[in-house]
This record gives sequence, structure tokens and C-alpha cells, in this order.
Amino acid sequence: MIRSFLLHAAVCLAVISTSFCRADDGPSAIELPKLKFKLAVAEAREALLAAIDDELAHFVDKENLTAVGELLKAKQKFREFGELPNRDSLTPSVTKYAETFKAAREKLVVEAEVLANQLAEEGNVTKSRNATQELTTFLAAIRVEGVRANAAHSKASLDKTNAELITSTLQEILTVCADYSTAILEIKESETTAEQPKLISEQTEKVLADVNRKLKSQKWTLRFPIRDVQPKANSTNQYDIYVEPPLETASINSEWSLGQKVTLTLTKEKASRIKAGDVLKVFGTPQMGGPYSLTYGIFSRRVKLDKYGDDYMYVLIVNSKIDFEPGKP
Repeated sequence: MIRSFLLHAAVCLAVISTSFCRADDGPSAIELPKLKFKLAVAEAREALLAAIDDELAHFVDKENLTAVGELLKAKQKFREFGELPNRDSLTPSVTKYAETFKAAREKLVVEAEVLANQLAEEGNVTKSRNATQELTTFLAAIRVEGVRANAAHSKASLDKTNAELITSTLQEILTVCADYSTAILEIKESETTAEQPKLISEQTEKVLADVNRKLKSQKWTLRFPIRDVQPKANSTNQYDIYVEPPLETASINSEWSLGQKVTLTLTKEKASRIKAGDVLKVFGTPQMGGPYSLTYGIFSRRVKLDKYGDDYMYVLIVNSKIDFEPGKP
């Protein structure tokens, strides 16, 4: 209702303003498409500002002054310079703004070009040329905003692609684990006791080599919601970060045994700023490990080795970097 009213009012103003032009000037041929674009973007802008305000209210309640300061800066940069907030917690709102801007710009271009072509077909060559030039000028004026919107849209697509890549890879590794278990059981049932260790070792090395050859070209980003932070016993700078399963793998978490804590070396000041509900981000290359190892990764999968026992295959992140981001509990 409000949107329709605002659009109607904007059109009326445009008609009234052009009525004072000279007769040979006439109204702008693409004024209405431009007004539609401006209204759509203005609404998306207000929605993003409202999302920032909601985040601010949340962190004010939590007395998290660091997050409040970061959000105030982000809000100011967006309002004054159009810079989009770069925070995971605001990604859905930023993505929606970017999608709205992109769609509105594409619609503007299509509608303006249709109107310009109609004018040319009707013999109004000058008006058609003016409409095309006006569109070019307007697109140049919003170019920076368009670049930022495209970048945010691309980032959202990359985040989605990242999650899809991780999930599909872990699904493939589940199949590998099942095939590995079958192969080991066959070795133990069909080979002599003396030959088993060598054959099992060769099978394990082959499976790990095949999988890691594919994994080494991948870069994963995993986000773990934090449950708690505790100083490690008998240590002055190590902390146990207790985490929930990564958000990127929510659809298959039940199929893996997941590590529930990460031990990190942090300053006391840094550790004191980490709260329950914040997010631990881990960036790095995935790597698969196998049975007979003392190392367990983030994702572990039980594999049957014989009728008496089993072990785990696992996936961890190597050459990793970490970061923390305030989030909602």
C-alpha cells in the first residue's frame, strides 16, 4: 500500500515538474523506469539499515561494546558512502539488498531500452537518442553502487558454493569409507594372517592418496557457533573453545562424528572478548586421515575393520587460519 502510494506520488511529481518545460522538451521518456528503480533501492536500503539496527540493539543488550562499535562504523559507511557491511550475521540482509539492486537495475535497463526503441519506431529520433543518453548517464551515476552490489551478490554465491562443495565432498568421502571398510574385511577374510598387514597398509595408503589428491585443490571455510570458552588446565595462554557443528554442513552432520572443541593459543584479552553465540571461522585445505592414526579431525566416520572391532576415518583442516566474529546466541 505505502509503496504504491509513494510510486503514484513520485509519478505525479514527475508529470507536474515536466509540465513547466518548454513544449519541445517534453517529459523525460525514461522518468518512470528511473523512479521505479530509485524506489526499489530506497526500500532495500531501509531494510538493510533496519537489520543493522536490530544487530545493534542485540549487542547493546549483551553489552558487547566491540560489536556495537563495529556496527556503528558499518552503518555510517553504508549511509554515507554506500559501503556494504561485511559481517556474516548480516549476510542475508546484504544479499537481499544486492539482489534487489541488481534486479532493479536490470529492469530499468530493459524498460528504458524498450521505450527508446518505441520512440525511434514512432519517428521521435531525438527523444529516443535523448532517452538512451539519459540512461547511460544514470547508469554511470550508480556504477559504484552497482559494483558493490555485484560483489556482495558474488560473495553470497561463493558462500553457497563453498557450502555445497564441502557437503558434496563429505558425502563422497562417506562412500569411500564404506568401500574401504568392505575392502579391509575382504582382505581379512581371504588372505593369510602374514599377508594382511601389508595389504591393509597398501589399501589404506591408496585410499588416502586418491582422496587427498582431490582435496588438496579445495579451500574450505567452516563456521562453528561457539558454546563456551574455558582456560585449559595448567596453561596460561591456551583455551578450549567448545563449538557446535559447522553451519555449512548442517544437512549431513548427523552422518559424521564431529569434534566438539578446539584448543587455541590466545591472549587473555582476546579470550575474554569471545562469548557464547560468537562464531569461530576456520579457513584452510581439507585433508583425509585413516585408521591406525592418533589424530582425529573435525569430521570422523566409524569404519568396520573386522568382526571384533572398528576404527575411524577422518577429515581435518590443514594450514588453517582462524577468525572470530560476534554472532547471535
